[in-house]
Amino acid sequence: MKILNKLAFFLCLFCSLNSLAGTLYSFDNENLIGFEDGGKIIGSYLSEDHADGHLLECKFNFKTINSNTKKEKNKITAWEKNKYFQAKANGYLYIDDDGWRIQINFPSQGCKGFPRSVFSSIKMEAETAAISGKKNALGIFVLNKNTNYYSKSVDGFHPIQTKGDNLAKDDLVSAIEKQGDFTYIEHYSWTSRAIKSSGWIKSIDLGDSISQ
Repeated sequence: MKILNKLAFFLCLFCSLNSLAGTLYSFDNENLIGFEDGGKIIGSYLSEDHADGHLLECKFNFKTINSNTKKEKNKITAWEKNKYFQAKANGYLYIDDDGWRIQINFPSQGCKGFPRSVFSSIKMEAETAAISGKKNALGIFVLNKNTNYYSKSVDGFHPIQTKGDNLAKDDLVSAIEKQGDFTYIEHYSWTSRAIKSSGWIKSIDLGDSISQ
């Protein structure tokens, strides 16, 4: 029974990785990342700042509900909370030629005291994140355990012995491509959504997509 359960888990993970083949977006504002697949959008925002000697963290993930709604020549998508969503409010994502804008009131407790006017209940007052890059990807995930990178060679994959980047449980990563039992990821910083490192890990170490 345990063997069958493990086999079912591997098959589920394989299906999720291969079904989430879409576009990963990076922005001039490195606090934001986004992923689009078949008209559905997920994303993550993280920014830290120090004010009056206190650390302020503004952090939330989002996913769209209806990405085909049009309004004022902008593509507007309603989004809602999900499993890894720290916010208490729903909101809207505006997509136009200028970039992405998030319309929401105080998406999380840490954002209430955030000094920069990143979000707004009025679209035109919100800060615009211009798209700086696009690439094919499998999705945005969280790690389900502490793990490490593997090097790829002609005879397969091998653990990297030297200590480098720490890949910790619940860290956010994007999955770029899959080969056999391994997936190439980009690991995001703990203080923003800038890429901290990249490399191959075991696919089994990927947890849920933030769309779930």
